[in-house]
Amino acid sequence: MAQVRPITVALAAEPNEECPLEGLADEVEVRLRREVFVDAADAEFVVRVQSLAPGIGRRIVVEQLGRPIGERRVEVESCEELRDRTALIVALVVDTQLPLLPPVPEATTPVGDEGPPAVPATEAAGTPNAPTEETTTPEEPEAEPSPEPPEEPLEVQLALVGAAHVGWFPSVAGGAGLGVTVRGRRWAVHADALGWVPDDSLVQEPVSMRLYGAALRLGGCGGGDFGRVHLAGCGVVEVGALRVEGRGLDEPEARWRVSLRGGLELRATLAIRALRLGLALGVDAPLVRDRFVFSDVDASTRVAHEPAVVGGIALLSVGLAF
Repeated sequence: MAQVRPITVALAAEPNEECPLEGLADEVEVRLRREVFVDAADAEFVVRVQSLAPGIGRRIVVEQLGRPIGERRVEVESCEELRDRTALIVALVVDTQLPLLPPVPEATTPVGDEGPPAVPATEAAGTPNAPTEETTTPEEPEAEPSPEPPEEPLEVQLALVGAAHVGWFPSVAGGAGLGVTVRGRRWAVHADALGWVPDDSLVQEPVSMRLYGAALRLGGCGGGDFGRVHLAGCGVVEVGALRVEGRGLDEPEARWRVSLRGGLELRATLAIRALRLGLALGVDAPLVRDRFVFSDVDASTRVAHEPAVVGGIALLSVGLAF
């Protein structure tokens, strides 16, 4: 069984204005329920906490008598999580790994020190019945299992969303609404509820109409973090309703039509502490394509409005992460 030897450890945390780690040594000692850190000049081991750039992260380097012997990286989404994760890893290293490492061998005998006197050959051989000392080799320390990887962080974002759409309405339509996103490190799902402002259109005297819209957009994304920016590609399904009010149409004065659209989006989200700024650009196409018609003076049927085969959408969002 591995033997634990006494060690001396110092902690050196590199200062960082964005995510300061003042008091990290006290937090580690609280976790270990004892005082462990000494001055670097008196320590056999030094645990150095260095900043990673760009982004929120730290590199934890362990040195033994000035020689690096190990390294761990911490990459998280927030300063609070960074502090907690860094304190946990330093505590595990100090408590479970360093005491099992063998000490560094002492320096060789300096020149001029003759060492102990030589033993005569006859004395070394000994008498036939002389007892011999049994030599034992020290047991090698057992490899300590590494800590289990932390659970994947889960983030929930709530945002105000502004949008512009081309293709669903006769002209460029503006809208606004609320968005919810649940995101892991490499995946995300989101839902946006949007309302579109009225869009007036004069088809041909005396035919005129006004269109309103409402839609629920559901998407699934895959992506990753690039510093403070999260980039993701998404597949989107939109369920909406289009309301038309007008005169001269071959239908009731006001009516709702159901719309179903599918599309692809590219989303970018910038993280500034808990603030999240988002931009999404996408293309979509109607899966259910309805039309609004009217009768001309010669009794022929003409199309007043029909959604385009391919449309485009842009969304800007401002929100908070929890």
